[in-house]
Amino acid sequence: MGGARLATGAIFAGDFQVKRALAEDDARSVYEVEQASTGRRLALKVLAPELVPDRDAFVAEVRVCGTVETPHLVDVRSAGVDAATGLPFVVMELLEGEDLDKRLSREDGARAMPDWDEVLSQILHGLSAVHGAGVAHGALSPETVFLAVPGIGGEPFRVELLDLGIPRPVREADRGTRHLYLAPEQHAGDPPTARADVFTVGLLAFRMVTGRAFFSGSRDEVAAATATALPAASARAKEQGAKVSPSAAFDAWFARCVAPKTSDRWADAAEALEGAAEMLGEVSEVAAADIEDAPAEPRKRTAPPPLPPMVRRIAENPKPAIIAIVVLITLALAGGFGVGAILRPEKAQSARAKAIAWERRAKDETEQSCQKGDASACHGLGMMFDIGVKGPRDQKRAAELFLKACDGGDPSACGTLAGKYLSGDGVPEDKARAASLQTRACDGGEAVSCADLAEMYQNGVGVSKDEARAKSLLKKACAAGYTEVCK
Repeated sequence: MGGARLATGAIFAGDFQVKRALAEDDARSVYEVEQASTGRRLALKVLAPELVPDRDAFVAEVRVCGTVETPHLVDVRSAGVDAATGLPFVVMELLEGEDLDKRLSREDGARAMPDWDEVLSQILHGLSAVHGAGVAHGALSPETVFLAVPGIGGEPFRVELLDLGIPRPVREADRGTRHLYLAPEQHAGDPPTARADVFTVGLLAFRMVTGRAFFSGSRDEVAAATATALPAASARAKEQGAKVSPSAAFDAWFARCVAPKTSDRWADAAEALEGAAEMLGEVSEVAAADIEDAPAEPRKRTAPPPLPPMVRRIAENPKPAIIAIVVLITLALAGGFGVGAILRPEKAQSARAKAIAWERRAKDETEQSCQKGDASACHGLGMMFDIGVKGPRDQKRAAELFLKACDGGDPSACGTLAGKYLSGDGVPEDKARAASLQTRACDGGEAVSCADLAEMYQNGVGVSKDEARAKSLLKKACAAGYTEVCK
C-alpha cells in the first residue's frame, strides 16, 4: 500500500503547509496545516490512492455530506485529489479535544463514563441530521466520535462526528478495533444504512456505560450477530465483570439497537433518540425540582439580567464604531427578548427609533472596524443594515455580516442570525440552521441563546424533542446569568 505521509513544512495542494502530524500511517494520515491563502489553521486528512478507486465518487460523497446542517459534524472545507502527489484528501476545521477512544482509555475499564448520557445524546442528535439528509455514516467508532472543546464557554465538550463521506474501502482497511463497532451486514459487504449506524451507536453506548467493549474478538464474532439475538446488555456486563450493570431501560433500548433482523432495529437515529428518553431521563444530572419547566407563553422579564459576556466586553471598551451593537443589545435585553430575536419586527420598534438617532459617522466607523476583523463591529454593522441606519434596509447584507461576525468569534451574532433563520426574516426559514446557530451562541456563553435553544428542544423546533437536554440548557442559562429560568 502506498504511503499517505507528508513531511513537516511541505506544501500540499498548492495551499496548505504542513505544521505537524496529528496521526500517521500508510493508509491515512492527519496533519495540522496552515492555509497559505487565508492564514487559517486547519486539519488535512490524506488517504492512500488505492483506497479511493473512484475519485469522482469520493469527491461527490464528501460534497453531499458537506450539506448536512448540524453542530455535531466536523466542518469540511475542501476535498479532492492532489495533482502533484496523487493523494486523495479532505480539509476540515481543526478541532481541539480528544476522540472518545482516548477518553475511554483513561477511564477504569470496568466502570461507567460519568457523562456518557450527554455524549450519547449529542451523538444521536448529530446522527439524526445525517440520517435526515438521506445519508448514512457507516464508520462510527470510538475513534470517529470526537469530544471537541466548544470554544470560549459552555459545555465541557461538543461531540463532532468524523469521517462522514470517507469511502468504504478506507473503512475496511482500518487497523485496530473499529471493525468491532460495524454492523454485521457491513461485514458481509452491504452498504451502510441508518439502521446499521443505530447498531453501532448501541455498541458505543454499551462501552460508555460499562467501560467494556461488547465484542472483543474477531470480525467473525461480529458477523455472527445476525444469527441469533445478542445477550442483554446487563447480562454481557456481568459476564465481563463490569462494575456497572445497565438498567432495564437501557437493556430494552439496546436490544432495539442491535436486533439481528435489521427491520426490528430503531429505523434511524431520530427514532433511537426518542426511544432513549426514559433511559436518558434516569441519568440526567438535572433534577426537575431545580429548573422551571419552560413556559408555553413567551418569557417576560421584570428586570434585565446581567449583560452577556460579549456585551460586557464591548461596554468596557465603547469605541464609537461599535456603540450601535451595545445600544441594540441593551435595549433588547431590557425589553425582555433574546439577542437572537432582536430583529423581530413586533419587538424592535424602540430599538429602531434609537438607531435612527445615532451619530451619522457611526456606520462608517463600524464598517472600517469590521473590515479590520472586529467581529463585534461586523455584528453592529449588520444590525445597521437590517434596520436601515444611514441608508435603506438590506437584510441580505445584514445576514452576511451576522455570519461573518459569528464565524469571527462573536457568539451573540450567532444568536442574532439564529433568530432570523427561525422567523424567516430576510433569509429562508430554516429551523435546523437556527438550532445550529443557537448552539454556537450558547457554547460561546450567550445565556439567552441557551434558554432559547432549550425551548427548541422542548418543542422539537429544528431538533428532535429532548426534555433532558432542554433542562440541562436551562440550568446552563441560569448559571450564566439568565435568572428568569432559575427557581
